[in-house]
Amino acid sequence: MIHAGTYGTLSFSDIDELVLQRKEDFDRIKADFEIFGIGDARMINRSENVKLNGTRMGPYNFFIKPKGTPDPYCYELRIETRATFIDSAGNQVSLAKAADFHERVTGIKIRPVAAEKCFTPGPDQNEFRLGGKTKG
Repeated sequence: MIHAGTYGTLSFSDIDELVLQRKEDFDRIKADFEIFGIGDARMINRSENVKLNGTRMGPYNFFIKPKGTPDPYCYELRIETRATFIDSAGNQVSLAKAADFHERVTGIKIRPVAAEKCFTPGPDQNEFRLGGKTKG
């Protein structure tokens, strides 16, 4: 079992392969919500695996808001995954022995965040708004 560790940022486009696994679900989400294109995810650290150090893995978290609404972003899109770690021969191994891994989406959750945790992008961050160009 992997325990929560360090989190690092990533772009929504970094998880395109995961989005394709649940394309219909993500198409519905994108139809109704504006996704802020920078999020965070669990990051494998050096003490867990030197080769995969810094690699992001689920869960993935992105701020979202209903399309057409003003800022801030007061919802979180959480993409939960299950990782299968493999060695260089493709055999399933533990994280410590892995050369790579594959992920499967196991859940997609949308939930409101507490008011004090809502996110308002700065004026220099408009390029990261996916699915809308609403100004707050």
